[in-house]
Amino acid sequence: MSEDKISFAMDLAAMLTIEELSMDMGRPLDEVFIDFMGSNTAAMLFDDETKLWWDGPLSIAAAYKAERNGLSASDS
Repeated sequence: MSEDKISFAMDLAAMLTIEELSMDMGRPLDEVFIDFMGSNTAAMLFDDETKLWWDGPLSIAAAYKAERNGLSASDS
């Protein structure tokens, strides 16, 4: 897959994850965006080696929530 397509997939996964988190947490998109993009989960999402972007927004949102709660991904 080309780098452009991978980058697009990562961006789309982030956008859909942020929308999911906003609805689930009852918080405005802009607040969730800022918090999410500063997280380790977002760093992993945009690191192609982790392939987190393959998992989809619900899985990424669960990883972010686990990070916020101080759990490892395997604990969630």
